Amino acid sequence: MKIVTISLSHFSRIVQSSLLTGVFVLTSQVFAAGPTVSNVTAQQRPNTKLVDITYDLEHDEDLASTVTIEATADGENWTLLTNLTSSSAHGFGVVEGTGKSVVWAAEDEWPAQLFPAVKVRVRANDGTGGGVDPANFSLVPGGVFAMGSPNGEVGRDAVSEVLHDVTLNKSFYMAKTEVTWSDWSAVRAFATANGYSDIGVGANGSMDAPEGDHPVSNVSWWDAVKYCNARSEQEGKTPVYYTEESLGAGNVLRTGTAAAFADLNANGYRLPTDAEWEYACRAGTETGFYTGEVTQSNAADPNLDSAGWYAENSGDNTHAAAGKAANAWGLYDTHGNVWEWCWDWYSQDLSVGELVDPTGAAEPNGNQQRVIRGGGYLDPAENCRSARRFRFRNTSKDVTLGFRVAVTSVQ
Repeated sequence: MKIVTISLSHFSRIVQSSLLTGVFVLTSQVFAAGPTVSNVTAQQRPNTKLVDITYDLEHDEDLASTVTIEATADGENWTLLTNLTSSSAHGFGVVEGTGKSVVWAAEDEWPAQLFPAVKVRVRANDGTGGGVDPANFSLVPGGVFAMGSPNGEVGRDAVSEVLHDVTLNKSFYMAKTEVTWSDWSAVRAFATANGYSDIGVGANGSMDAPEGDHPVSNVSWWDAVKYCNARSEQEGKTPVYYTEESLGAGNVLRTGTAAAFADLNANGYRLPTDAEWEYACRAGTETGFYTGEVTQSNAADPNLDSAGWYAENSGDNTHAAAGKAANAWGLYDTHGNVWEWCWDWYSQDLSVGELVDPTGAAEPNGNQQRVIRGGGYLDPAENCRSARRFRFRNTSKDVTLGFRVAVTSVQ
């Protein structure tokens, strides 16, 4: 990692004044062995509010990379820069070369502020690594489990929860938490600057709190899959979702709601399937919650109290991610807080479908409904069970509905 220090001056409404005052600490960061960023510089243009950022990019296999540029004023909270010119030097598809140049319209993102120590970070990723951050993801090993609920489980739906064995041959990674408002905001900024023109705004949990650690809500299924693709492209991974069954690079799903096809072998971010979600939630348990059996349907349930936020303990609000006990695989909030979108079209009776690596119905039902899982902060205990399956129209949004992401294991 190379660090270069230069000075800049502060924002001002007076034309002859300069832009920032302080120090730029410039960082080059490499995600994989292939791409290398070096010779990073940043310099304010005299008497303007523009900053010139330059760098060199090399790749030992001549692959294109996704390049992102971020800045921080406090050394901790990084902002993805989106008011940048030069489409060939940032975003996805950046080829190697020297003297890559980007102009940052800094005042558009940080207006009228003084910065004594600004850091700029240039990151490149060619997407070949396929890995995830172990601090934020758990590896869920493939296996066989009993999907559905047994007779007698409190709140059971006898039709949509018929007990049946499912085999998942492939291991996968599951995000430890639901996508938070901070996660969503950072990726959405990249998305809107890179062709995702109709991705939704979303909401910060239930009450638009200033903290960014509540789960994002009020996002449609289409918003969720576009987030997955945008995050994949931002980090140099191969997107999972496409507008054509051919899954070609020119058909990456970035806009529209006409059709979605999935390459579940790609190394990018995606929604879990219905079966993957329940398997990951259970983490080897066979009870209604991963903390024990369901004891109440519409009242406070002590087994759920320790695992999730629901109608009896949420105060009618979402809560910060990872505020309750995790399951055995390190996953938080699979019971309650917000419902979570899955990939699958909703089908009521799963026991008659494919039982090995199932991905849901081949065709949508008449209402274009996708599976949602986990229950939310306004739901009774019975709706937060591991086996509880519900559905929601894929274009619809709700303040109780969010999502978490998965990644196919390349091991």
